[in-house]
Amino acid sequence: MTLAKTRLDDDTQHTGQSYRLLYSGKIDTTETNFTLASYRYSTRGYYSFADANQKYDDHEDDLLFRFNKRNRIQASISQNVSGASLYLNGYQQDYWGTAYKERSISAGLNTTIKNISIHLAYTYSKSNGEESDQMIAFGFSVPLSQWLPGAWSSYNISNNKHGYTQQNIGLNGTLLDDERLNYAFQQSHSNHDGADTSSVYGSYRSQYANLNAGYYTSSDDMQRLSYGVSGAIVAHPHGVTLAQPLGSQFAIVNANGASGVRFQNQRGIQTDWQGNAIIPSLSPYQENRIRVDTSSLPEDVDTSETAVTVIPSRNAAVSATFDAHVGYRTLIKLTRPNGMTVPFGAMATVDALAISGIVDDTGTLYLAGVADDVQLSVKWGNSQDQQCTAHITLNSEHHAVSPTGIHYLSATCQQEPQKC
Repeated sequence: MTLAKTRLDDDTQHTGQSYRLLYSGKIDTTETNFTLASYRYSTRGYYSFADANQKYDDHEDDLLFRFNKRNRIQASISQNVSGASLYLNGYQQDYWGTAYKERSISAGLNTTIKNISIHLAYTYSKSNGEESDQMIAFGFSVPLSQWLPGAWSSYNISNNKHGYTQQNIGLNGTLLDDERLNYAFQQSHSNHDGADTSSVYGSYRSQYANLNAGYYTSSDDMQRLSYGVSGAIVAHPHGVTLAQPLGSQFAIVNANGASGVRFQNQRGIQTDWQGNAIIPSLSPYQENRIRVDTSSLPEDVDTSETAVTVIPSRNAAVSATFDAHVGYRTLIKLTRPNGMTVPFGAMATVDALAISGIVDDTGTLYLAGVADDVQLSVKWGNSQDQQCTAHITLNSEHHAVSPTGIHYLSATCQQEPQKC
């Protein structure tokens, strides 16, 4: 059940409620999916958000402005056949205070041939007191990744029983390493009124908000510029974080002060200067896996955990913590003053930090999360001559750095003089 209270552009207020009954199923043996839905708008004053905005745009000759929805029945069925998808949809809509009814049925085919997506559709519609209409549409989409990564072109054409033809051609795509920038160019032509239209649109998902802008122009001298910013501000125990628009469930992620940590399948999202990030949308009552994108970790950040699982309830905010270390990844060749390497299996720890590693059979130690200047304690036994310390400095120019950001250096592990 949904309750709604609406104020229209004529300053009238309306209150109403609606009920929905939905049944969906699948026949596994034939891979057939079907859905049956019934909507009952039990009072005249119910407007959905989309209906209210449509009336605000134009209501002089708008049937929906004078008569509200009363009942709607719709059904759909889809069938997979040899890699193609066939579908059949239909609905009937009636309104309060009038015998007017809308009926529509549509059928179509979607398939892919050598990476080219193709669709074909037919629609029949009929309303009381009006002539029926029929329309057939065809279109295809071609990937352009060979020349322009993340891009594809499309063409669509539709024709109705009156001979009116609409054609559209477009170029769409994504840019940047995590596809957080989207763009679209569209050009259309209609033989009904001879109108040509052009539009360009772009959107960008940043860690702080979503940005979008668009421009539209037509051959009848109509021009339109649109732009927008949407986002959220979340206050939590670790601070205040700017975020993309929130869903009903979201996660507050803390990476132990590490900034610039990105996450798989989360466009534009990364931890801020405090090490916090917001995953804006989660599924309720099921496992949601939040994974660190290890391929894009900053050079001075490492984490022993790469994934956390959360199970939020509906309309809940959950927390997720990654034990990240701010510091560098290092391979350190440890030798003793006599020139011998530190023994295999020696345990090395960074003083005052929960960072440790084991020396290999060549006297080399791998450590992650190492700061610029640290003291290293090494131990391979309990006696004093089985322990040593090394001073590690990473801001020196006298060591190599690999393309993957690993610092290679050597250090002498000094032993404390034995007490008499």
